[in-house]
This record gives sequence, C-alpha cells and structure tokens, in this order.
Amino acid sequence: MIGGIAMLFALLSGLSVFKLLDIPTRVLILYLIITLLNEIIATYCAYTIRNSNVIYGFYNPIEILTISVYFNLTINSFKKNRVGLIIGISAFILGYLNYFLIQSPTKLNNFFLLFEGVVIIFMCLFSFYQMLQSDDDLNLMLYPHFWITSIIMFYWTGTFFIWGTYEYLTMLSDSVKSMLFHILLIVNVITYLGFGTVFLLYKKMQTADGR
Repeated sequence: MIGGIAMLFALLSGLSVFKLLDIPTRVLILYLIITLLNEIIATYCAYTIRNSNVIYGFYNPIEILTISVYFNLTINSFKKNRVGLIIGISAFILGYLNYFLIQSPTKLNNFFLLFEGVVIIFMCLFSFYQMLQSDDDLNLMLYPHFWITSIIMFYWTGTFFIWGTYEYLTMLSDSVKSMLFHILLIVNVITYLGFGTVFLLYKKMQTADGR
C-alpha cells in the first residue's frame, strides 16, 4: 500500500507538469504508468493465482527497454548512434528468451534481473560521465536528468544483490523474508518520492539552470 501511494505520488506529480517536461522525462512518465499498471496486475495475480512472478517476469524486458529509450535520449553519444535503442531492444529480446525458454514464467527471473541491473547501472554511470565531460557550466544540482539518473542508480544499486539471492534468502526463515520485503519497500518508496519531488521542482530547476 505504501509503495503504491509513493508510486501514485510520482505519477501524479509528473502528470501535473507534463507540458513542461522534455521528451526523455515524458518517457519516464510512460515508464511510471507501465510500472503502476504492472503492480496492479501483479497484486491481483498474487491474490488470485498465488503467483505474481508471471507478471513481473513479463514486465522486466519492457522496463529495461523503456529505461534504455530514456538514456538514448539523454546521452548524446547514445542518441547519435542509437546505442540506447540497440541496448534496449537486445535486452528486450534476451528478457523474453529467458522468460519463456530458460527460466519458468512462474519463477523469479533473477538471471535477467541481475543482467538488467548491470546494464542500467552501466548506463547511469555513462550518463554521469557525459554530464561531467559535456559542459563546464552545467549545474548538476539544478539539472533534472542528474537527479533522475541518480534515483535510477540508487534503486538498482540498492536492489542489485537482493535479486541474485532472493529465492535462497527467502527460504531461510520468515524473518529474513520480512527483512528483504521491508528493504525493497524502503528503496521503492525513496525512489518514487524522489521522482515525484524532481517533477514538482522541474520548472524551478529549468528556470534556474536556463535549460
């Protein structure tokens, strides 16, 4: 419930200033819409068929494709050579190969989650590198895409090691399972509150930075 409220806050904040947003940030809004729909369907499946992995596994390739499109539009060298699109489409295909052929749709697709984490963290780091190299006058504190990239980086570094060991750790005890749940909840809440805050401050950042 708390995670859903934080996600809804981020989405409504973005929609409230949608006309002010540039194209990459609008792609991020699309990502939030898809994510919210995924959470609603996954919650429904968790109660009806007692398995939400089938939904999350189907969603993850779409997630990395959307995030790759975002970085393709914000990283200049990616945009020139369509690197982000190549990464996104390749990961999208690999995701569904893993979903249907390697790991069962009914199980946590942790192989792909680890791969997704590595790819997204790489794109975040490359984006930071470009920001530092491209413009000496760029004020990172007032640059929305610095904060968006930082939030994405926070989420994937905060959850990266969990995905690789999630199934094993959740089998150890109920207390460990509860601890992992609360860690994921905290990371998600901070992530979506962060997105929402950036959206609400977007106009102020753009005006102050002159971009």
